[in-house]
Amino acid sequence: VAGGTVLGLNSTTGRFAALTNCRSVVQWKTSAKTSRGVLVEHLLNEGFESLRPFLDAKQVDPFHVVAGTAFGHEPKLSYAWHVAAEPTEEQGEAEEAQWDDGD
Repeated sequence: VAGGTVLGLNSTTGRFAALTNCRSVVQWKTSAKTSRGVLVEHLLNEGFESLRPFLDAKQVDPFHVVAGTAFGHEPKLSYAWHVAAEPTEEQGEAEEAQWDDGD
């Protein structure tokens, strides 16, 4: 267990996030990857809009995530899945992701 959480609610902002693992034959080396649980904590603090920059800066194994805002004037629900493409030595990393920001 690397730490973090898979389901959370920020009671101050109303942000929530729930993450499940996604099966894939491609995964990052343990020493190079960021725990998916850290992603949930990041979404609770920074919001769904910060997901793409987070993934650009980190190596995260495949996942599905539902996140949004549970209360406030405009509740919002968003979904994303992310699968790391097989990295090459030249690229260092390559990733594929799908986004649905609820709009």
